[in-house]
Amino acid sequence: VSDSPFLRNVPVDNRLGGVIVLKCSQDESTGEFLWAHSTNTMMVSYMSIADRKPKTSLSVLPKGIAPGSQVTVEAVPFKRRPATMDCQTINYTLTKMHDPTTAPITRGAAVAQAS
Repeated sequence: VSDSPFLRNVPVDNRLGGVIVLKCSQDESTGEFLWAHSTNTMMVSYMSIADRKPKTSLSVLPKGIAPGSQVTVEAVPFKRRPATMDCQTINYTLTKMHDPTTAPITRGAAVAQAS
């Protein structure tokens, strides 16, 4: 990440980030949608097929914590219906939607990929 073209003009001490994770149980019947960040705030929206509109969460670092000095992690659990997409397909879709080689990146933003 240190040699990322998206970060080349950002001083090392100002490099902050966030991540979105889809964690599925081994049998893929349950899971968690997680997000973590070292920035002041991070907003995520999500919805299930049963929801009429997206739910939105604004995650904020605890008061008095400097950005980059701590990571905040939040999550929501979910249950999967047997007829819905498997977690591997959902994970592939999320990866492609947020892949900097295939999706536009907001100026100054960076995408980190876990292995």
